[in-house]
This record gives sequence, structure tokens and C-alpha cells, in this order.
Amino acid sequence: WVAAWALASFGGFGVQAVLLNLYLARLGYGPEFIGRLQGLGQLGSLAMCLPAVAVGRRIGHRNAMLASVPAIIAGSAAMLLSEQLPQAVRPAWLLVSWLLGWLSIPLFIVNSDPFIMLATSDETRRFAYAGQVAALAAGAFSGALIGGWLPGFLAVRMRLATDSALPFGLA
Repeated sequence: WVAAWALASFGGFGVQAVLLNLYLARLGYGPEFIGRLQGLGQLGSLAMCLPAVAVGRRIGHRNAMLASVPAIIAGSAAMLLSEQLPQAVRPAWLLVSWLLGWLSIPLFIVNSDPFIMLATSDETRRFAYAGQVAALAAGAFSGALIGGWLPGFLAVRMRLATDSALPFGLA
């Protein structure tokens, strides 16, 4: 559980938080589109919170958390395929794939606390929550560092300019 939070924050609050807007800007999108994309994801996440509780009650909190991971990865991976699509369909593809990931995030988040409450005792629960917060901070910090470094590293190795979208997408 703590490791899952570390990995999720490494990717989501670290690498992706640093690189997504830079990647989209290198694809030619401006603040209006990027803001719409980010807002749509947040709105989708908000809309999915209560249904995610129902899913967790129905299939179990752990199973709901596990089910969220492939969908989150699929949404993020689908975004990266947008470079291969015609420009006319690319914005819609980006919005839908981003929304897919964000609709899945609440499955993990809202089922995380009930899961850990059932998996720990009253005596150990505070350590689990402290571990979660520490893992979240450490994962986001290390992900941001690596996310800031990786596109430049890849661009040099691939002999590409840093204004190319490819090193940002690969990172």
C-alpha cells in the first residue's frame, strides 16, 4: 500500500506533473487547450468519486484499487499515441484518453482509506498513514527531479532538440 502510493506519486505527482504541460506545449497546444484538458480530468475525477465508493463496496476495496491501475496506465499511454494521429482528431483523442485516466483515479483513492483501515489494527494504522504521506512526498519529489532531467537526457541521446515533443512523451 505504501509502495503503491510511492509509485503513484512518483508518476502522477512527479514525472507527469512536470512533463505533461511541456509535452502538450511541444505538440503545439496553448494554455486554453491545456487548461481545458486539466479541468476535464478534474471534473471527471469529481464525478467518479461516489461511483468509486459503490464499486469498492461491491467488488472489495483492494480489487477496486487494483482495477484502477490498468485503466490509469491505459489513459496515459493512449495520450502518447496522439502524436501518431492526424492533427484533426488529436485534440479529441487527448481529451478522451486523459479523461479515461482521471475517471479511474478515484477507484484507487477513495478505496485506499477503507482498505488500510481493514488491513491494519488500531495500533498500527497511524504508521500506515504516516508511511503513506512520506511515500507520497518522497515519490513526488523524486519523480519531479527525474521528470525534469529525463527529457534533456533523452534528447541528447536521440540527437533531438529539446523543443521536440518526443523526448517529453518518452519520459
